[in-house]
Amino acid sequence: MLTPRYDDDPDVYGAAVRDMADCALQAARSMGWAPSALLPVSKPAPRDS
Repeated sequence: MLTPRYDDDPDVYGAAVRDMADCALQAARSMGWAPSALLPVSKPAPRDS
């Protein structure tokens, strides 16, 4: 299998990234994962007073 080089064309690269993200989102939804299980929850950085 040949893999095209997406880094030669930013538009093609962006489309490939969107396609992969859509596939990942569709898989996560079909598996019934909660959004909180997909994204880490971080606390804000402490502020210097």
